[in-house]
Amino acid sequence: MIVRTAILGIALVGCKSTESTDPAAVEETDTGTSDTDTTGGSTVTADGITATCSPATDNSLRFNCEVTLETAGAVAIEFSEADGPVRTRTSEDGVATSHKITLWGMRPQTEHAWTVVVDDVAGPAGTVTTGTLPSSLDDLEVSISGADPVVEHVTFASGCGQESFALIIGADGEVYWYEAFASNGIGMNYTEDGTVVAQSSTKIVEIDMAGNLLLELDRGQDFSAPLHHDIYKYDGHIYALFADSYPVGNEDAVVDGIYVFDDGGTLVETWELFEQISISQGDLSDSDDRFWSTEFPGALDFSHGNSVFVDDSGIYLSTRWISTVWKIAGLGEPDFGNIDWSLTGEPSSPIDEDLRLTSAIGGDVNFIGQHHATIAPDGTLTLFDNRNPGDVSRGLAVSIDANGGTAEIIAAYDLPEQCGIQGGSYQMANGDTIVTCATTGTTYHFRDGESSAGFAMEATCGAQGGPGGGGRPETARVQPVDL
Repeated sequence: MIVRTAILGIALVGCKSTESTDPAAVEETDTGTSDTDTTGGSTVTADGITATCSPATDNSLRFNCEVTLETAGAVAIEFSEADGPVRTRTSEDGVATSHKITLWGMRPQTEHAWTVVVDDVAGPAGTVTTGTLPSSLDDLEVSISGADPVVEHVTFASGCGQESFALIIGADGEVYWYEAFASNGIGMNYTEDGTVVAQSSTKIVEIDMAGNLLLELDRGQDFSAPLHHDIYKYDGHIYALFADSYPVGNEDAVVDGIYVFDDGGTLVETWELFEQISISQGDLSDSDDRFWSTEFPGALDFSHGNSVFVDDSGIYLSTRWISTVWKIAGLGEPDFGNIDWSLTGEPSSPIDEDLRLTSAIGGDVNFIGQHHATIAPDGTLTLFDNRNPGDVSRGLAVSIDANGGTAEIIAAYDLPEQCGIQGGSYQMANGDTIVTCATTGTTYHFRDGESSAGFAMEATCGAQGGPGGGGRPETARVQPVDL
């Protein structure tokens, strides 16, 4: 892996114009000891405490620690590299004499000091040294520019060559955590439980930061339709986008839905957009059959869902080809699945608007082919506005007044490029925003109220190439994460 730092501004780069295709499978991959150097564990003993931290055999940036106490107590381990922040991993064994803790969130080939803490009292200390990254990450290049990152660490799914990884990368451009998967192009999210959920067309997995497989669901056994683009976990339930083909006049239309699984993997709800709206054959005039040509030959891609987000207020679905964001009544509501409102950004969309879009900042009062519709901590709707070829893409913040029937653009973060595929926009609690251009693998960091990015991170592939042999890893969007 190569990290590059730029002193000057951000260069403009080229972009694609078509959506990428979905992979066939996602599975955890054992990277093996032959591909990574994982030497550097240690054992310490003092004051009735014995602790050993050994390198994980399948991951060069994790250490498995075992702590034995003469007297039962609650245990945590603090660790840091020289002059770095102190991080803490806490045992889930409660008050006991035997504890197991996994250390993660460390840069490769770096010594870290660690200290056992028993009942809030520091005990014996040692050091560990992380190994090298897997060779599959050798061609991942991360370039950074600017000196004002909004967040210190981000996570995203990325692949160079034929293997995909869930990664956590710091503002210094270094990898701090990784997990390998068997295929390119996975959709993933870092969850409120501190786990990662990931999906492909045929599989869902959930893993924790220690690399433990918590859940695995398979098409044909746990669900029937192909998954695509996005997955989300909220309040103990996993929400996964799927698509199916439906007859519309003399055509077949591919329309999106959402599977809802409980924490044990049981399918508890199936929501279908086709059952909620009326679609006529004339509504398919701008649709084509490219994306789903293998799964649904000849069927026209009507909605093309690309993100699902859930909070206490409900479920939010983004659909690209009809430039519409949908608010859906959530689990536990008596009208679960009903559409509360739709917000359409393009006048030519076949979807009638429930909310009238206006702008408090001037400029274009629309959004086109958007991705990643979410609700920020302050209740603002945020989305990535891809726009048409030739127009710069942007992140948008939209204030929703459902009772008044209006939606007002209150902030826009213009990028220096057009991003034809995917992308994302996250607003922090303090109003700062990070916006991802998936086409180039670049994430831009904006301070609240600023029109120019103060920091950018670009991920590229070298000799191995990205998915399909391209030069960019498939970075759909970048998500902030706290180590």
